[in-house]
Amino acid sequence: MTPESMEGATALDFEEAKLFLEGARVYERGDGMWHVYMPVALRTGLRVGEMKALRWRDDIDLRRGRLRVQRSHHKSTASPCPRAASPVSSR
Repeated sequence: MTPESMEGATALDFEEAKLFLEGARVYERGDGMWHVYMPVALRTGLRVGEMKALRWRDDIDLRRGRLRVQRSHHKSTASPCPRAASPVSSR
């Protein structure tokens, strides 16, 4: 997406996010993990490929509330994704 295509975009409010997550629970496509991915995506802004590529030991620090996105997973391949560690949202 480009900044121009994002013009006028707004974040989901609580009710919209709730409906979005309810839809994710019944949506079945691909690996059927949308009900797992969508809450993480709403809180972190990660893409599905970035979430699929996360490794518990290397990338997820629950004690500190941090995720480190180092790669993206697309069509059964992992590729480097240069992003700095970012804190997990406290929402």
